[in-house]
Amino acid sequence: MRIDQSVPATMWVSGPDGSRTFLSKEWYELTGQPAGSGLGRGWMDAVHPDDRAAAEEIVTRPAQGRTSFQLQYRLRRRDGSWRWVLDGAAPWCDDAGEFLGFLGSVIDITQWKQAELECREDEQRRLSTLAHELRNPLAPIRNAVGILREKGYLDPDVQWCGEIIERQVEQIVRLLEELLDVSWLTHGEMGTSFDPLGHGPAIAPRPARPTDREPDRRGTGGNRRILVVDDNHDGADSLAMLLGFLGHEVRTAYDGEEAVAAAEEFRPQIILLDVEMPKLNGYEACRRIRQRPWARNVVVVACTGWGEDEDRRRAQEAGFNHHIVKPVDTGVLQTVISSAGRSHTRHS
Repeated sequence: MRIDQSVPATMWVSGPDGSRTFLSKEWYELTGQPAGSGLGRGWMDAVHPDDRAAAEEIVTRPAQGRTSFQLQYRLRRRDGSWRWVLDGAAPWCDDAGEFLGFLGSVIDITQWKQAELECREDEQRRLSTLAHELRNPLAPIRNAVGILREKGYLDPDVQWCGEIIERQVEQIVRLLEELLDVSWLTHGEMGTSFDPLGHGPAIAPRPARPTDREPDRRGTGGNRRILVVDDNHDGADSLAMLLGFLGHEVRTAYDGEEAVAAAEEFRPQIILLDVEMPKLNGYEACRRIRQRPWARNVVVVACTGWGEDEDRRRAQEAGFNHHIVKPVDTGVLQTVISSAGRSHTRHS
């Protein structure tokens, strides 16, 4: 069989076992391999080491079944850089129908792969932002249910309604986590790094709540001075009220600058700090608080709707001890609070 090597494509031919018996000159010009060295399994030397096993399997299996195939892998260019390529082939036979091997071609798809990666990163970013925006309103709902539970239900119908709300909040939280998990498994770990976008819709008018709460004496002991910081007033106020019912002395602040000033005045033992806030974000607020000599042993907890690995890394670097994703589970929060004072290990 004669191959026209003037065709502007990387062409190849293999025998029945998948070993390549011909590679066009474009292959050698692209890879820099010496002429003839790519025959047999020699072409594999130009394939990225992490892709060779999969490429070998995909090539061998069609040879056994005599079926068409396509595969993507990274190929080393003459200059040492790696390019994504699409390698595809179809079986060919002689006039008597005897299987002779494959006719294939290789094309560069690097730009397409880059565009695909950007689309996947954008989708992951949108999902993370959506999860953040949905977690924020769930936080005060969970806190409000916790308050009702701590005060005790006086009417069985009200208790029934409260339990329904609590179960549905838990279900929504699970659905959010599953949505993000499925996206991660579908697209792989993208290594995305980005600054969170926006603060969500404006908060509806709310009844006024006191910014300071004295401890409710029904607490079980081990009371702490806790500063709650969140630009979502409903979230901050409801969490402060819940902590007050649990016996802690609580103050609230609604942006990063207020947090730094309130911490200086109140000298809390624990700070529950949102990270996405106006004026001064939680990361910078934590750094400024940590600069004060009295704050060396303060336990600072990031309570946030952002739950990616990158968000946890940023929190650790800023000086947070813990990172909790909203809506905050009361049991998890009580565990963190009870451990404050016993351990000051940086970031969990």
